[in-house]
Amino acid sequence: MMGAPYFYDYRNVLNSMVFPATERISNSKVAMCFKRYLLQKAISVFKWELPDNWVPEYFLYLLYEIGYVGVLNTDKFGVIPQFATLQGYGVQYQPVRLLIANPLLRTTFDLQIGKNCEVIKLQPDWGGIRDLLDTYGDMMALSLEALGVNIANSRLAYLFFADNKADAESWKGALDDILSGKLGVVLDKGLKRKPTDTNDYQPFISNVSNNFISPEIMEVWGELEDRFDHDVGIPTANTDKKERVGQTEVNIGNRKTYYRAEMWLDTLKSGCEKVNNLFGTNINVNWRFSPEMEVNNNGSQESNVDNPSKLQSR
Repeated sequence: MMGAPYFYDYRNVLNSMVFPATERISNSKVAMCFKRYLLQKAISVFKWELPDNWVPEYFLYLLYEIGYVGVLNTDKFGVIPQFATLQGYGVQYQPVRLLIANPLLRTTFDLQIGKNCEVIKLQPDWGGIRDLLDTYGDMMALSLEALGVNIANSRLAYLFFADNKADAESWKGALDDILSGKLGVVLDKGLKRKPTDTNDYQPFISNVSNNFISPEIMEVWGELEDRFDHDVGIPTANTDKKERVGQTEVNIGNRKTYYRAEMWLDTLKSGCEKVNNLFGTNINVNWRFSPEMEVNNNGSQESNVDNPSKLQSR
């Protein structure tokens, strides 16, 4: 139930950054459920061609959680991806070495990037998407918690009044029978007062509809997921728009969705090319689904599916 396999020291660093410390999602299991779901959505944007001896799950989870994966050639396992620690920096303050430690490799590798190892990274700043997963996952978990509380609080509840413990237990038993679905419940007639007396029960909330905001919470929940999709390159339907939307506006919205993902794809392709050149592999990555149809400068529509070179140039 720990979710994505990033390392304990990285998890401790992330948890220590929460301030104040009491500001956490109360249901951490729900938050982890959303984060795993969002991580899988982000991974699904691109389709990979990897060597047969690579475990895709290990490679992809490292890439998206940590932000980069080291690649080296070993005598026992061949060319493989590994978690690595960045070492040193060059004149432009980019890492120049990788430190790789794995018990099955029997030794610690201190390698020079571009000479005897290479790196495939997701973003130019070497970061992963844990910040996005934590932000949107926590907010979606809060939305679900609010939804559950609102639904529970929107039930028509009653307050019962009893003169003694025996009467109280009778009311409890009657309520249990009603909630269990029994068609009829038998009570001692002593619990029934005269019509002129005060009722033994009264509604706790007289107008349930005023307290029911679950549809609004669901809209917030859906908008949070849409915003995450936008950030990782998944187009959304813009179903929240009430007015008629023209094709040009739709295309502009789609382009905004793809801007960041295209930068990621360029960075990934650059890393794959470097690994292929150094080790003779055939690693490749591209869109799983081609970006939506666009509008050219002259107003005509062009599909990226019909123009593969356009995708390759990105």
